[in-house]
Amino acid sequence: MRRRNYLITVANKLAKNYAKKFISTALVPIDYTRTKEIPAILDVSGIDIKKNKKLRILDIGSPQILSLSLCLCSELWDVVYINPFEMELEDLHLKSSVLCLKNLDVIAEMNRIANDAGVDTLDVGAAIGVAMEAGLAEFGDEEAVIKLMEEVRNLTPLGRILASGCKVAAKVLGVRHAPHVLGQALPAYEPRGTKGMAMTYLSNPMGADHSFGFTLRDEDNLTSKEGKVELSKKFQVIGSRMDAMGMCNFVRYSVRNDMTPLLNLIKSRYDVEISADEFDDLVKETLRIEHQFNTDAGITAQDYRFTETFYEEVQPETGEKIDITDEESSQARQW
Repeated sequence: MRRRNYLITVANKLAKNYAKKFISTALVPIDYTRTKEIPAILDVSGIDIKKNKKLRILDIGSPQILSLSLCLCSELWDVVYINPFEMELEDLHLKSSVLCLKNLDVIAEMNRIANDAGVDTLDVGAAIGVAMEAGLAEFGDEEAVIKLMEEVRNLTPLGRILASGCKVAAKVLGVRHAPHVLGQALPAYEPRGTKGMAMTYLSNPMGADHSFGFTLRDEDNLTSKEGKVELSKKFQVIGSRMDAMGMCNFVRYSVRNDMTPLLNLIKSRYDVEISADEFDDLVKETLRIEHQFNTDAGITAQDYRFTETFYEEVQPETGEKIDITDEESSQARQW
């Protein structure tokens, strides 16, 4: 009983001090419809906020979010377990939040077709959003999205365009609002609502990669760009440590300020002693090589940008635009 009460206390603190801030600003998806009402974040993507009721979370059964089991002990959380074709949280965002879909069966079917066709589930979701923005379907049209996914599977001309991803689809269809950096669709977090993640999208070698340089939990002021160059670089190094050791990225939170456990693992496995500075020098050199690879491939500083709509239009939920300058994102790429 004492242990359960302790877990309830911890979960409640998380809910009050972190989760609601996280939900209200960062988890807002790319707003194609330019409205404040985004049904996916409330009805499908895992979070349902209603006055005087529990915070409802859909646990999609992914091993990456086992920490949600703590929520079972909290009076503020209502965890519902579902497992439709092993959909990931980001997949739900890019199929439901962006496309205004509420039917989990439809989203699961889209996911199944994407897996059959061998296309990235996130990027094809963003590409279909671009197609909707171009007027090829209405947002929220369940039959239309399945037909578009079938176009992908059947390798029709339109299907090939959508399968090529958000960037290509936007260029071919003449859509300005294309949520990507370096051709990789924004995966989950609206950059105008979290400037740390925006800095990471604009500066890491993979472009819009939310798992590399994940700043969200350590941002005191999500919508301010102040200090986000340093914060993003800190977590890019931490992410590189995980990559170098082949470890789950979620380990990063337990070693973000003290990497002694990682160094002890290296010593135990290889009988090699390495200091924290030596380890970080290694991963920083890796980052330099990755950026040099991009440069050699023809990627320039001008490619590390969002499309212009993110700088011109405010995010309705926060009233924010992207205000990060090219110079600031360049600083975050210097190693």
